[in-house]
Amino acid sequence: MHVTIRDVNNNDYTFEVKDTDNIKTLKAMLEFKVGIPADGHRLVCYIPGKMLADEGKLCDYKIMHKSMIYMVTRLLGC
Repeated sequence: MHVTIRDVNNNDYTFEVKDTDNIKTLKAMLEFKVGIPADGHRLVCYIPGKMLADEGKLCDYKIMHKSMIYMVTRLLGC
């Protein structure tokens, strides 16, 4: 399936993933493609409106084909 990550500048990055992939894997794919360290950002899905934990699987968050996930920059010290 394909999911899209949108950054704070409204740039979209689309990835081919499996619903059993975890968020950490998706963040590593984003790091490889964009160069932003995986620990430098968080991923949020506004439906269901949760911060996505690294160990959670895409299916745990009901992320489906063509879902939009939003990247937020992690603040220093957080």
